Amino acid sequence: MENIVYNTHSGKSFTARIYIAGDYDTARAVCREYANEGACVQIKRCEYIFTGGAETGVEIVLINYMRFPSNPDEIKYKAIKLAKLLIERLYQFSASVVTDEESIFIFDDRKM
Repeated sequence: MENIVYNTHSGKSFTARIYIAGDYDTARAVCREYANEGACVQIKRCEYIFTGGAETGVEIVLINYMRFPSNPDEIKYKAIKLAKLLIERLYQFSASVVTDEESIFIFDDRKM
Protein backbone atom coordinates (compact mmCIF):
# COMPACT_ATOMS: atom_id res chain seq x y z
CA MET A 1 0.00 0.00 0.00
CA GLU A 2 1.30 3.42 -0.97
CA ASN A 3 2.06 5.90 1.79
CA ILE A 4 0.29 9.17 1.17
CA VAL A 5 1.79 12.34 2.58
CA TYR A 6 -0.72 15.03 3.47
CA ASN A 7 0.42 18.63 3.72
CA THR A 8 -1.19 21.19 6.00
CA HIS A 9 -1.45 24.94 6.03
CA SER A 10 -2.90 26.93 8.90
CA GLY A 11 -3.77 30.53 9.56
CA LYS A 12 -5.86 32.77 11.78
CA SER A 13 -9.42 31.54 12.10
CA PHE A 14 -12.16 34.06 11.32
CA THR A 15 -15.82 33.67 10.40
CA ALA A 16 -18.39 36.05 8.96
CA ARG A 17 -22.07 35.10 8.74
CA ILE A 18 -24.70 36.64 6.48
CA TYR A 19 -28.36 36.46 7.46
CA ILE A 20 -30.93 37.30 4.80
CA ALA A 21 -34.48 36.34 3.84
CA GLY A 22 -35.19 35.01 0.38
CA ASP A 23 -35.19 31.99 -1.89
CA TYR A 24 -32.63 29.30 -1.05
CA ASP A 25 -32.01 28.18 -4.64
CA THR A 26 -31.37 31.73 -5.84
CA ALA A 27 -29.06 32.40 -2.88
CA ARG A 28 -27.20 29.17 -3.64
CA ALA A 29 -26.67 30.20 -7.27
CA VAL A 30 -25.41 33.64 -6.18
CA CYS A 31 -23.01 32.02 -3.69
CA ARG A 32 -21.69 29.62 -6.32
CA GLU A 33 -21.05 32.54 -8.69
CA TYR A 34 -19.39 34.56 -5.93
CA ALA A 35 -17.20 31.67 -4.73
CA ASN A 36 -15.57 31.53 -8.16
CA GLU A 37 -13.77 34.76 -7.17
CA GLY A 38 -11.81 32.84 -4.52
CA ALA A 39 -13.97 32.20 -1.50
CA CYS A 40 -15.48 29.34 0.46
CA VAL A 41 -19.06 29.65 1.70
CA GLN A 42 -21.52 27.43 3.50
CA ILE A 43 -25.24 27.97 3.01
CA LYS A 44 -28.09 26.78 5.23
CA ARG A 45 -31.83 27.21 5.07
CA CYS A 46 -33.38 29.00 8.03
CA GLU A 47 -36.56 30.68 9.19
CA TYR A 48 -36.75 34.16 10.65
CA ILE A 49 -39.50 34.82 13.15
CA PHE A 50 -40.06 38.43 14.17
CA THR A 51 -42.73 40.68 15.63
CA GLY A 52 -45.67 40.49 13.28
CA GLY A 53 -44.41 37.81 10.92
CA ALA A 54 -41.99 35.20 9.66
CA GLU A 55 -39.89 34.62 6.53
CA THR A 56 -37.72 31.85 5.19
CA GLY A 57 -34.17 32.65 4.22
CA VAL A 58 -30.57 31.60 4.47
CA GLU A 59 -27.53 31.80 6.68
CA ILE A 60 -24.28 32.02 4.73
CA VAL A 61 -20.96 31.45 6.44
CA LEU A 62 -17.60 32.62 5.10
CA ILE A 63 -14.43 31.19 6.65
CA ASN A 64 -10.73 31.77 6.26
CA TYR A 65 -10.34 28.99 3.70
CA MET A 66 -6.63 28.18 3.59
CA ARG A 67 -6.72 27.47 -0.13
CA PHE A 68 -7.46 31.20 -0.52
CA PRO A 69 -6.13 32.65 2.77
CA SER A 70 -7.48 36.02 3.88
CA ASN A 71 -7.18 38.23 6.91
CA PRO A 72 -10.26 39.13 9.00
CA ASP A 73 -10.74 42.49 7.24
CA GLU A 74 -10.71 40.80 3.83
CA ILE A 75 -13.25 38.18 4.94
CA LYS A 76 -15.51 40.89 6.40
CA TYR A 77 -15.20 42.85 3.13
CA LYS A 78 -16.10 39.71 1.13
CA ALA A 79 -19.13 39.10 3.38
CA ILE A 80 -20.37 42.67 2.97
CA LYS A 81 -19.86 42.51 -0.80
CA LEU A 82 -21.74 39.20 -1.00
CA ALA A 83 -24.52 40.49 1.28
CA LYS A 84 -25.08 43.48 -1.03
CA LEU A 85 -25.22 41.18 -4.04
CA LEU A 86 -27.72 38.93 -2.24
CA ILE A 87 -29.91 41.91 -1.29
CA GLU A 88 -30.09 42.80 -4.99
CA ARG A 89 -30.60 39.29 -6.36
CA LEU A 90 -33.05 38.14 -3.66
CA TYR A 91 -35.08 41.37 -3.92
CA GLN A 92 -34.62 42.13 -0.22
CA PHE A 93 -34.28 45.42 1.63
CA SER A 94 -31.61 44.35 4.12
CA ALA A 95 -29.15 41.75 5.39
CA SER A 96 -26.99 41.33 8.48
CA VAL A 97 -23.29 40.46 8.51
CA VAL A 98 -22.14 39.12 11.87
CA THR A 99 -18.58 38.43 12.99
CA ASP A 100 -17.22 37.67 16.45
CA GLU A 101 -16.38 41.35 16.72
CA GLU A 102 -19.39 43.19 15.31
CA SER A 103 -22.80 43.08 13.68
CA ILE A 104 -23.36 45.10 10.53
CA PHE A 105 -26.88 45.87 9.29
CA ILE A 106 -26.86 46.62 5.56
CA PHE A 107 -30.00 48.19 4.14
CA ASP A 108 -31.43 50.25 1.34
CA ASP A 109 -32.81 53.24 3.25
CA ARG A 110 -34.99 54.18 0.26
CA LYS A 111 -37.07 51.08 1.00
CA MET A 112 -37.04 51.03 4.81
